[in-house]
Amino acid sequence: MKRALLLALLATPAAAEPDILRERFEYLGQFAGYVVACGVASEDEASEMVRTLGAGLGDSWPEADAARMRAARDAARTAHCPDGPQRDAIRRRWANYLDARAGLNRAP
Repeated sequence: MKRALLLALLATPAAAEPDILRERFEYLGQFAGYVVACGVASEDEASEMVRTLGAGLGDSWPEADAARMRAARDAARTAHCPDGPQRDAIRRRWANYLDARAGLNRAP
């Protein structure tokens, strides 16, 4: 269920309640870890995604939120990700991220 909320939370305006912002850091970290654990993206690609999506979370992340993101990423990075629904969902979400990033790069 948490992964299903990832995109919705990342789309929440930056002026959202602090609790929602903290969750956004955690979900961003989880997704970055899962794409690596599932072999969908490399560590470098996941780090670039964190920088790209993290830019929408503010210029300077509070250390507590950065630590929350790192802990969630580290935990998800070690997840068991066999072929099946979980890996397919991660692949789809990664493809959605790549499509969105490409769309932003095409904008005039």
